[in-house]
Formats: sequence, C-alpha cells, structure tokens
Amino acid sequence: MAGSGSEYSPEIDRTKGLAILFVIAIHAKIGDQSILHEQLVNRAVPIFLFVFGLMSELSFRRAKIAGRSIKDWYRARLTRLYLPVWGMGVLYWLAVVYTGKPPLPIGGWHAALTFLGYSPWIGPSWFVTLVVQLVLVFPALSWIVDRLGPWISLVLAAAITAFVVYQSLYIAEFGLQKISSTVPPPGWFYIWIFLPRSLWIVVAGMFVARFWGTKLRLSVTLIAVVIGLFVETAVYMVNPGEFISGTLRKLVVMHLWDVPIAVAVLGVMGNAPLPRLIARPLEWCGRWSWGLYLGHIVVFEAAHMVGKNPESGPTWGRLEYGVFLLLAGALLALTGDALRRALLSRLRSAVPSKIAT
Repeated sequence: MAGSGSEYSPEIDRTKGLAILFVIAIHAKIGDQSILHEQLVNRAVPIFLFVFGLMSELSFRRAKIAGRSIKDWYRARLTRLYLPVWGMGVLYWLAVVYTGKPPLPIGGWHAALTFLGYSPWIGPSWFVTLVVQLVLVFPALSWIVDRLGPWISLVLAAAITAFVVYQSLYIAEFGLQKISSTVPPPGWFYIWIFLPRSLWIVVAGMFVARFWGTKLRLSVTLIAVVIGLFVETAVYMVNPGEFISGTLRKLVVMHLWDVPIAVAVLGVMGNAPLPRLIARPLEWCGRWSWGLYLGHIVVFEAAHMVGKNPESGPTWGRLEYGVFLLLAGALLALTGDALRRALLSRLRSAVPSKIAT
C-alpha cells in the first residue's frame, strides 16, 4: 500500500495543469482534426477524473486516520466546489440578461438549477454536474472498494463502463424523453453526466492511490506509455467504420484506454525532468484548474451569445482564442477566489468551527 502522502504534489499539479490546457484547446478547437488531439488532448476530462479518484482516495484515507467525520470531509469539498460554481452561474446569467440570447429556451427555474450544479444550457458545464455526483457518492464508493478489494473493483468498474458506453444512444434517448429536452442536441449531456460511465477511470485512480500514491515508478510509467501508444491499433481491431455499432465499439475502446493514457501522463509529469519554465506554469494551472475551467466556460458561452465563434476560424485565430480563454479564465479565477476568501473570512468570524477554507 502507498503511504498517504500530502494532499498536493508537483506531479498532480502538473497533470491537472496539462489537462486544463487540453480542455481549453478542445473548446478553441486547436488541432481538432489531428490524431494527437483525438487520442491525447481529447482525453483531458478522463485525466481529471483519474486524478479525482486518486486524490479523493488519499484525502478520504487521511480524514479517517485523523478521526475527522464524513460530514467534515463533505463540507471541505463542497465549499471549495460550489462557491466557484455559484460565481460562474452569476456571470452566466448576467450575460443571458445582457444579451437576451440564451443558447436554449431557459428561464428562472433553470437559473435555480444552475446554482445546484445542473446546467446543460452551459455547454461545457456537464463536468460540474458529474463532479458533484462523484463527491456525493465517493465515501460509498470507497467503502465498496474496501469490501471487494481493489482488483475486483477495477475489473467490475471496467465492465460497467464498457456496458454503459455501448448503451450511450439509449441513455441519451431516455434522458430526452423522461427528464427534459432542454439540453443541446442530440442529448449527449445525459450520457456525459451518467456516473457509471466514469467508474472505470475513477476507480483506476483509487487503485493507483492505494498501491503507488501520486509518485509513479518509472517502470509503471513506461508500461502505461507503451499501452497508450497502441490505442489506434485497438480502435482499428473493433471495426469502427461499421454503422452505429462500430462507432459505439470505438467509444468503448477509447474509454478503456483512458486509464493507461491517464497513468502515462501522471507518470511522465512525475518522472520527466521538466525545466522550471514549463513546470512552474503547469503547476500553477493545475492548482487553479477548477477556477480556470469555470472561468473560461463563462467567456466561451458569452462569446457565442454575441455571435462570436473564433473556434471555427483559421488556425492562428484558434490559437489566439485559446490564449484569450486561458487569460480570461485566470482573471476570473483569481478575482473569484479573492471574493470567496473574503466571504469565508466573514463567515468564519461568525461561526469559527463550522466553515472550512
């Protein structure tokens, strides 16, 4: 078993930093037709989910060792999670009111749902909905892994994810018919937020936490890199060109390959001798990744409301747009964090033992 270690580490920050840069590249459509984009850049969210499983497992174990209650664990995470989401919601709805051009037919009830973390009208915010669910179920998931053991849990999670991904069309159709049609067509939002789809990558993160912690051996890294390089071969072997079923089989393979790719990225970030000029910016982006994510999607959606689509322009325009999204997201993240700290400071003064920073 790996030791609990510290909650933050350079390799984790660098991994998250690279992942948030990938997310911005996805939204700016930088190199979106390339193999590198599909097989690595487009794996940004799975990398985040892998890190979520890893770090949540370590923090939950530390909380139990320290004798802290599950309630305290929830409070610390939901405070850090929800306050920035509320800031994103305020800015988004101000943009809706100002432009009068929401992407979907939405009103007051939808504004309330936004502040709960459910907002399919904010395109990239499906990740927020998924993370909220994962935080809520994580103690139960950790308990299940304890009872079944990490190996059985890993195999079972892989089987569940593969089955769910292959049923993607049915899940999307069910959501549109039984929940709400107020989501971007063709309803992929419902499969994106369907928690069982992410079990494989999250449980893999928990598995790595239990055996290696955040610092992977060079041998583990090299094995993951080699396996990751064979993703195109694996995709080819499932006949992805077949109508519908071939595409679904390709999705299954890509989801299963998310784990070796995420492990490879974490291992490289921990073993590669990165120069400070690269390592320090990556670590900063990693530490601020949640704020960068929320901040840049507000700007991304507001641009669409005023009829701007730089991600559809020429290559240099997309690169400039990506830099703009990063800088705007950073500004909003820093400003929002300053406001969050000021608010928590006031609340902590009033109820010192109940508010976690």
